[in-house]
Amino acid sequence: YWLADSIWSYWSFEYNLRVLIFSEPRTLVDTLLLRVPPYQVVSRITITFVFLVSGLLLFKFIKIIKTSEAELKASEEQLRSTFNSASFPVAVSSLKDGRILFCNHYFSTLFFGERSDPIGRAIADIYVDSASQREMLERLRTEEMITDNEAQMRPHSGKQIWGLLSCTQMSFQGEPAIFSAMMDVTERKENQQKITDALEFNETIISESPIGISIYDAFGQCLAVNDAIIKIVGATKERVLAQNFNDIESWRVSGLLDKAAKALKENVKQRQEMKTVSTFGKPVSLDCHLAP
Repeated sequence: YWLADSIWSYWSFEYNLRVLIFSEPRTLVDTLLLRVPPYQVVSRITITFVFLVSGLLLFKFIKIIKTSEAELKASEEQLRSTFNSASFPVAVSSLKDGRILFCNHYFSTLFFGERSDPIGRAIADIYVDSASQREMLERLRTEEMITDNEAQMRPHSGKQIWGLLSCTQMSFQGEPAIFSAMMDVTERKENQQKITDALEFNETIISESPIGISIYDAFGQCLAVNDAIIKIVGATKERVLAQNFNDIESWRVSGLLDKAAKALKENVKQRQEMKTVSTFGKPVSLDCHLAP
């Protein structure tokens, strides 16, 4: 205080500096009773005002910081409460090093067991292939949110599962983080694989069958043929695939076209025996079975 008072006095009354330096400091009582020179009264009042304003501003700044911290903490607590009650795995991990910052009970139990604490563990540990996580991080560099990231996960039980991940960037506990929510789609993936295997099996049967087989859509366009039917009609695969049965003259003349229309309309199998010449000029005797 005395140093600040002396600097003010020097700026205001340079000739009084010697007196200030070599004289005993005057007390606040002297100032109040006007027992000091006027310049000291002004200087002390000014400095006191500056200190008071600075203190008030500092107090307000500290109060704002504490309020913001309290609001942030309340928001994080609400986030924790909301996601802890979720019926699907939820986790927040550090964008910098992949540490798990927060997860709900579902996530913790599924991937680390009932009694394990996953906070601080690497989020990469739950992936079967770490390349899946790196791919997700690369996508987040250019996309605000990812909702279709499928990856194989490694739960605590040891049985691998398929997870559909939704991820987005956020700020958590003052650092950049990634919010992730997962849905178990293992059953759907298994069903898809069964359908794929069945289709491949059917394609193998059709392709290798000695019986001529062709597949048409409801509008008559040819979709698939095997080698046997190509030999029967005497054409290349490309030419047969280009056909629409509504435009085949031999189908119309023989009545096969009417049988096809009836099979589609009534959803009932039809049969037609005929002798004709194929579109490609080859005489044929056919026993045709039409299955909708």
